[in-house]
Amino acid sequence: MQANPHPDMALPDEGWNAKRKDITLGGTTIEMHYIGMNHGLGMTVFRVAEQKVAYIADVVTPKRVLFTIVPDFNINEWQRALSDIEQLDFDKAIFSHSHDDAPFGSKADVVQNREFI
Repeated sequence: MQANPHPDMALPDEGWNAKRKDITLGGTTIEMHYIGMNHGLGMTVFRVAEQKVAYIADVVTPKRVLFTIVPDFNINEWQRALSDIEQLDFDKAIFSHSHDDAPFGSKADVVQNREFI
């Protein structure tokens, strides 16, 4: 990030190098779960523990056939990551790629994506 600055990007104040890191702010805990090298090196799922809500970027797109950029994925790692995500305790999910008529999803979307692959 330092080598490729952009005006729309802020450099992080803190980094982490682990499978999981939790941050608690004002009684709310955000879990960061590193899911590996399936669509880039920094793929992380965020879970807000108290609300059982997950934020999942790029690796799940509800109600859609696989991305047109599937060659950009490591398919075996993608399937493994989806299986790992299924083990997280969440009821509702927000996906970075979703439809306007369905901005929220659930663990079922993760399962369906994995089964389709």
